[in-house]
Amino acid sequence: MTDVESTVRFNLAHSGDLALVAVARGREVGVDVERVPPARTIEEVGPLVFCARERERIEQLRPNRRGPAFARLWTRKEAYLKGDGRGLLLPLNTIDVSGRDAAPRLLDESGGEWRMSPRWRIHSLRVATGYAGAVAVDGDGWRLRMRSWPPRGREVRESPPAPPSPRRS
Repeated sequence: MTDVESTVRFNLAHSGDLALVAVARGREVGVDVERVPPARTIEEVGPLVFCARERERIEQLRPNRRGPAFARLWTRKEAYLKGDGRGLLLPLNTIDVSGRDAAPRLLDESGGEWRMSPRWRIHSLRVATGYAGAVAVDGDGWRLRMRSWPPRGREVRESPPAPPSPRRS
């Protein structure tokens, strides 16, 4: 082995019969996949893990849409937490991932203001019926490629490059 540090980063998540693996070069990455939860989980867990804005977005939906919305928000939040590396050291209600494929908003507890993360981008993934998935990537200029295994034909889905992260103070 050499003393050179690898620039390859990876992250793994699984739920039920699904697994997601994210691999990146030269940047941190986090990924998550979850089954859509039952209504009871939404009612019991939602207030503990979501900020007010996220809870409002779920509550505004028809009951049959709340489970998929819960799973979408939770996978976005967990992918960010895993990629950032601080995990559950960050209070869950100080992170807002309810924007569509955007940077997370973080609560500046000293001033009480929400600020966009200048580094991170989160992308929701369509993984399978009854599941939600997300990937969080540090930085700009990356391209998402999804592959299924075992391969279904030669299916490769690719997104356009991620737009620059918002630069806000």
